[in-house]
Amino acid sequence: MIDSTEILKDIISMTMYVSLPALLAGLLVGVFMGVLQATTQIQEAALGFVPKLIAVLFTIYFTFNWSAEKLSTTSVKYYENISEYSKPQSYVFKNYNN
Repeated sequence: MIDSTEILKDIISMTMYVSLPALLAGLLVGVFMGVLQATTQIQEAALGFVPKLIAVLFTIYFTFNWSAEKLSTTSVKYYENISEYSKPQSYVFKNYNN
């Protein structure tokens, strides 16, 4: 029997796994732009924001098929077994007559 905490753990870890490429792209471009701004002493906010936005959008574009496949297989796995998850747990219905 699968516990609800296992389902939530799997869903949260899948969400982190799928969002990791875009977050890493934003992080790497952000660090690079920060170092570039510090060395050139150009303190323009848009100079750091626009490249990060472009990098994250390109990463999402190129990893969309992979992430959609991962999310859909996880969703199908849980939707196919939803009747198994909705059964009452034995520890919920204890006999208190004793």
